[in-house]
Amino acid sequence: AQRLAHARLLCLEPPIAPLPPARGYKPGEPLRALMACNLIERKGVLPFLQTLSALAPEGDWRLDIVGRTDLQEEYARECARTIEGSQALAGHVILHGAVSHAQMSPRYQGAHLLLSASAMESFGIALQEARYHGLPILAVRGGNSENHLRDGGTGLVFGDADHLARHFADLLVDSTQLIDLARAAMDERPSEAPSWDSHCDRLLSQLEEWFARD
Repeated sequence: AQRLAHARLLCLEPPIAPLPPARGYKPGEPLRALMACNLIERKGVLPFLQTLSALAPEGDWRLDIVGRTDLQEEYARECARTIEGSQALAGHVILHGAVSHAQMSPRYQGAHLLLSASAMESFGIALQEARYHGLPILAVRGGNSENHLRDGGTGLVFGDADHLARHFADLLVDSTQLIDLARAAMDERPSEAPSWDSHCDRLLSQLEEWFARD
């Protein structure tokens, strides 16, 4: 931070264009949740699953976890063993592995909310994509994660993966709160998505301003 105190900085979020379709949440629908992250320790998936395995109710619900499993293979295997060894999670929590970027939008469209147990997100592309799809976000506080949502409005922020799992389990029993979160996420969904063209325009304008000062 000290080295960059006098630097010229321009932050451009990753483009999302065109604006993707959104589906929202209809009361009474079986809850469908999504995690989009690589299975590495920093993402907090294992402690989330371990807590959820003791609390998840029976019924029609599903959590899809999308992300690479080859970066910390033993960690990924432990996540898989936790699911397979839990009567509460088996058949409800699905590890899909890595998928292409083109396949991600249908994943968001098929979900009612995004879960992020990550202890640190420098930006959080999955959270940004969920926001543009109109999904409420339940996230662990860390880095830039909480800046993708309005706590208590378009999502909820938690101190750790354990508390995230406990609240998700509560939503599986009573989804009343999800109705309000989903409505707010849809209402506050950005009306326009940033594109490469708009980013290039911003970059060129900023460069022209900087060089004009020199």
